[in-house]
Amino acid sequence: MNGAILKYATAQPLLQLEVGGATYHFFFAAPGIAPEFAFDEKTVVNVKAASGEVIRADSRITISAIKPGTSVAFSLETVSHTQLRVVVLAEAQAEQLWKVSFAGRTRLLMTFADVFEDGEQLHLRARTPENLYAAFPPHYLSPLREALHCYVARRKASSRVIRRR
Repeated sequence: MNGAILKYATAQPLLQLEVGGATYHFFFAAPGIAPEFAFDEKTVVNVKAASGEVIRADSRITISAIKPGTSVAFSLETVSHTQLRVVVLAEAQAEQLWKVSFAGRTRLLMTFADVFEDGEQLHLRARTPENLYAAFPPHYLSPLREALHCYVARRKASSRVIRRR
């Protein structure tokens, strides 16, 4: 993982995204399996866990007791000073995650709807209006944002177009 040697992980890898000098790695936790990550201690300078417990033992750095969600679970800095952020989603959240190119940037989108994009517009399509919403997590896209802000659109129609601003 960008210079950090991951010895093992009990969460499944999903995708990675480069944002503002940091690499975000997204994993998802399988039901019934507690997410845990172990890194070679020689390849990591610093670890900060927002969710979970960090244990240094036997030449490893282990992060366990991680609560899945949309926030960064832990951050680490490699010996080459690369910044890594790890997000561990619940399986249901991972099933809603889309990686799209929109307005000239790679963005993440969480929605139950089907997503189509053409560079200038995102098209959302759902069979029921209740599933016609999209959440844009800007804290993965802008290092200055920490909170999850949601754009919610509920209409009687079965499709929605989101235009570039």
